Amino acid sequence: MLYALMGKGCQTVRCYSEDRWDVIVGRWTEGRIGIVRSLRTNLWEYGFTAFYEKKIVSSTINTAWIYTELLKRIIEMFKTKRSPVDPEETLEVIAFTEKAMESARLNREVEVYV
Repeated sequence: MLYALMGKGCQTVRCYSEDRWDVIVGRWTEGRIGIVRSLRTNLWEYGFTAFYEKKIVSSTINTAWIYTELLKRIIEMFKTKRSPVDPEETLEVIAFTEKAMESARLNREVEVYV
């Protein structure tokens, strides 16, 4: 969801981790900041708050909708043989995730390389 909102270009990531939660802060080009807060409880909801220059937008995402839309895109991918997500963005999402785990382990900010 973070990359759907922010797009490619994350340069560094810092993960703060505890037994019940993680907070991940990514720094994008142009000075943009993306933050993920995840909970390790029985809460199964998704959502976001986006802070723009002139407004703030919050939304809760229904998990049934997420998987329905995901399956539609998977079916379309098999039909067209084209990924709905830019492969470079997919690689960056993987690098972001790996570097977030590394940051938590090292307890410091790390650079995201693709």
